[in-house]
Amino acid sequence: MQLGLAETLEILIGENQTTEKGMELAKQIEQMFKDRCRLFKETYKLNFGVYYTPKLLGLGVA
Repeated sequence: MQLGLAETLEILIGENQTTEKGMELAKQIEQMFKDRCRLFKETYKLNFGVYYTPKLLGLGVA
């Protein structure tokens, strides 16, 4: 079983990314992934990255 962004939002706030509240949290989560990858890249001198599925590109977070 895979847990995606929509499922994560449902668990955390009972809404998905189609609502304003869900969209805001989705953007915060994706920004955290991006920031963390940047930190790990600098710290460990390894190539970390975040990849989005086409479904997430419409969220404006990619």
